[in-house]
Amino acid sequence: MSLKIDRVQLEIVIKQDSARQKMIELEDKMKETNRELGKLKKG
Repeated sequence: MSLKIDRVQLEIVIKQDSARQKMIELEDKMKETNRELGKLKKG
């Protein structure tokens, strides 16, 4: 029984981690987009 609970908890942690990874990727893309927009406005 405890093994099953551990597996469920592990799955939750993995899902949270992949979600966090996606957030980091999105933030990087947003920063890059803002940089590009800044160049365009100055251009």
